Amino acid sequence: MSIKPKVALSQDFLLNLARLPATVQGKVLKWAIRFQTDPTASGFNYEKIRAARDPHLRSVRIDGDWRGIVFVPPRSDLYVLLYVDHHDEAYHWAENRKLTINPVTGAMQVVLVEEVSAPPAPATPAVRRAQPETVGRQSLFASLSDADLLSLGTSADLLPRVRQITSEAELDALQPVLPIEAYEGLFLVAAGDTVSQVLSARETQVDRLIDTEDFASSVETAESQSRFVVVDDDEALTAIMGWPSVTAQGRCVSWAVPAQAKPSWPCTVPNGWQNMPRQQARRCW
Repeated sequence: MSIKPKVALSQDFLLNLARLPATVQGKVLKWAIRFQTDPTASGFNYEKIRAARDPHLRSVRIDGDWRGIVFVPPRSDLYVLLYVDHHDEAYHWAENRKLTINPVTGAMQVVLVEEVSAPPAPATPAVRRAQPETVGRQSLFASLSDADLLSLGTSADLLPRVRQITSEAELDALQPVLPIEAYEGLFLVAAGDTVSQVLSARETQVDRLIDTEDFASSVETAESQSRFVVVDDDEALTAIMGWPSVTAQGRCVSWAVPAQAKPSWPCTVPNGWQNMPRQQARRCW
């Protein structure tokens, strides 16, 4: 008897779903219930996205012009609903993203490849004139090894970008493309904490062998569960998809669901924390 693959929902999927018209949400929910029952059923036509950087991303038709973006794993043991939108918008979202496993923490992370690989913008004359003042700046995280950065949650693809950060302002500018635990960890280190202190507070294990192809195990880690939630039955799926609420900033989600089905999405610190002294803001995390 074959074992039914796990099905997980991503934070991006649920946040974007909450912004769609109610009639569309109903169609997505109806489709997702069938999908959760058996994602390998012959009725699902997984279309390859030619321009996608991640070879495991597929598009699935939900209704009319609406498409779901699904991660189809190499081992067929975990299917992840990553995004939902109009056809063109969904494809554009998928083209620049890939789902990876952090080789140190074992967490699943969605990486915005476009931001990682984009070449630096050419310097303007004003920037060139200022160059002598900035040459020789040391990386803010020069003392950290790659293993340290990975253990804080930085994805492997983003290591070169993080190495280029020379100020807290540059770290803040990179926040939108960093996994949230990576930004929080780097923020705390920049504020004076050690890597060991951050990992101890999180209870993160970094002394185990990580299989970067085992997505079914990765989704069970605490770091992964800050972005993904596994749904085991129709009741849990309906509860989660039926009651998401988003803050005005679109960052936090509250849930009217059973405790066992409730994901632990992280929320940002209160508005205005960027203007606080660094040590004071650090205590908000």
